[in-house]
Amino acid sequence: MTSLIPPFDAYKGSDPYIFVSYAHKNSDIVFAHVRTLHDAGFRIWYDEGIDPGTDWSGEIASALNNAATFLVFMSPEAADSHNVRKEIVFAVGKRKHMVCVYIAETELPLGLEMQLGDLQAIPETAIFDKRKFYERLMSALPAAARSGGGVAAAPAETGSAAPAAPVAAPVPERNGDFEISGDTLIRYYGSARVLTIPGGIINIGPQAFADCRSLETVIIPDGVKSIDVTAFVNCVNLILIFIPKTVTYISYGAFTNCNKLTVKCWRDTPSHAQVKKAWRGPVAFLDDAPRGPGR
Repeated sequence: MTSLIPPFDAYKGSDPYIFVSYAHKNSDIVFAHVRTLHDAGFRIWYDEGIDPGTDWSGEIASALNNAATFLVFMSPEAADSHNVRKEIVFAVGKRKHMVCVYIAETELPLGLEMQLGDLQAIPETAIFDKRKFYERLMSALPAAARSGGGVAAAPAETGSAAPAAPVAAPVPERNGDFEISGDTLIRYYGSARVLTIPGGIINIGPQAFADCRSLETVIIPDGVKSIDVTAFVNCVNLILIFIPKTVTYISYGAFTNCNKLTVKCWRDTPSHAQVKKAWRGPVAFLDDAPRGPGR
């Protein structure tokens, strides 16, 4: 098999990035996808074409351990790859945010099916419009892993303006139970059952409320615009979350494993459209409540 030249250097730094797992027999397909993500500003770590027989090194383990998201390109070759399977097991054990792109129809072995059973899957072969495929893929990835932050966009049409230069992130500061960086809520450390997010927040970052098992109700105030990937992952006792009209972006996977949750939003608004895209559970409408939060 002809060796392909990696399209760019793997990311090395301390900012959030995406770890890419794939079978080397699929390098031609995967390199095209990661090049598109890289061109869109995402920070990508991949093994840059290390020989398939190479041992799973400490460098790879360290890169996966420090990654914000684990992105696996699944295929029959990937399902049969010893290294890909080990990376999946490692990522599951570390409770990484995971996204699986099926680049070919694949019958998973039982052990791998158990590992990936609840994972958000994006079937490339079933999405014929490539722009829609990349919109869905980029929406599933954390905005924090993209240079300059903000909401990820699909590849621009030819002739569009070049992406903006990366913007240095503010230093996170602790404000009571909240860790905040600029206008982004990075992490909540409290144990409240009913919580109103403080004013001045525009973005709720990846895993900001991850594993907050005390939370039962969250009120998001006017002014918040985006809810990033896995923002509320594993909030297993979360029953209600109130979404204001100002929210215009909710990532896929924002409410992963929130099995008791009902999302309340305003009917037929951009926030309602985002809820429908990102949440498959119960939805109720603030319009129907005479004095719901956000009025």
